[in-house]
Amino acid sequence: MTAAGAGRRGAPAGTAPSCHLLHADDLVRVTCTRGSGPSVVRLAGEVDASNAAEVGRALARARQIDELIVLDAAGLAFVDVAGVRTLARFCREGWTRLDNVPPRMMRLLRVLNWPLV
Repeated sequence: MTAAGAGRRGAPAGTAPSCHLLHADDLVRVTCTRGSGPSVVRLAGEVDASNAAEVGRALARARQIDELIVLDAAGLAFVDVAGVRTLARFCREGWTRLDNVPPRMMRLLRVLNWPLV
């Protein structure tokens, strides 16, 4: 994780938030809203072995928008182990806070002994 504010590329204070569509397919939608605080990346749908690589590439694009990320998982209906690995890799690569984790995903994270839960 990077120090808060170090090398930050987020929007200047007082700037209206902007939303970027990073990825959308039949299973998942990934957006990044950039505002004056950390950017919020929202995941909606399903992340599994069939789309985890593309979701990983979308998350990498989010890191190009801002180095400080809040990863909002509230919209995830399903995540398998491949999806959790993708999210874990992204969280390890920089300053990231995982928010609004659905109960089923939280159980999977606990079973896998993921250190953020």
